[in-house]
Amino acid sequence: MIAKDFAAAAFGAVDAMDVERFATHLTDDCVFIFGNAEPVVGKGAIAAYVDGFFSMLAGLRHDLLDVWQVADVIINRIQVTYTRRDGHRMSFPCAVIWRMRDGRIADYRIFIDNTPLFAS
Repeated sequence: MIAKDFAAAAFGAVDAMDVERFATHLTDDCVFIFGNAEPVVGKGAIAAYVDGFFSMLAGLRHDLLDVWQVADVIINRIQVTYTRRDGHRMSFPCAVIWRMRDGRIADYRIFIDNTPLFAS
């Protein structure tokens, strides 16, 4: 597995807001933590959580700046651009760390402060 190709495919599914394709990158028992939110456990629960997040947006785009792999960990440095339902766009720096197992993400951590995205 080439980390950059895997990252491009995984974030491509997210940018397409394709929950089913996104979920194919996860193990059945994956743990997902977005920012300081509580962990979400299991592919189905994560898919529902991500689908709910997508429903609040008109679109999003991940620009991969760096991708590193160390053993079974892939580290992504990203610029994320969200398009709100009102058409306003906002970009944020982000780091995403994945612990991989059998070619899929078993532990998915997103480090971002996107609180201004939904501020009044």
